[in-house]
Amino acid sequence: MLEDLFFDELIDGLWNYHYLNKEKFVSPFMLRDLKIFEQFTGMDKSVLARNDNWRRWGLSMDNGVINYADAFHGIQAHRLINLIKSIGKPVVTVLDLGSGYGGLADLLCRWSDKPINMILVDIPLNLATAYGYLANIYGENRVKLIADTDQLHQNHLSGPLDETQ
Repeated sequence: MLEDLFFDELIDGLWNYHYLNKEKFVSPFMLRDLKIFEQFTGMDKSVLARNDNWRRWGLSMDNGVINYADAFHGIQAHRLINLIKSIGKPVVTVLDLGSGYGGLADLLCRWSDKPINMILVDIPLNLATAYGYLANIYGENRVKLIADTDQLHQNHLSGPLDETQ
């Protein structure tokens, strides 16, 4: 069910662009944003691709799929990574207000050479989707879905997300 929420949210919602027919190809707006991502970050768009066992919709690359929100998340993540590098702490905590499905959190944790604790805040449906998406990547033991402050105190974050843990 959570995979379907993620897939449905990105297949027809296409937040940053507009609703498209399933017969249309990738939006020229997405291609524009991917060029902006490459120019701004100096990275190839392929670093945005994700190849996991969840259905993804977007631009197919050799190393996975780039969805419509990835270029925007990539620019945000690049800016935050530069900020995190300048902070002299071994672990950084990032609060993401309006976190959506967790795409920014994923890129930050993938790209940072410092451990990051991510706290995502959004409406319940988006948090359920983010939980499913991130738990699929990082494991259910590394991602917690917290409904109230009592749960927050009981399930205090055990440490930063890291694909290797």
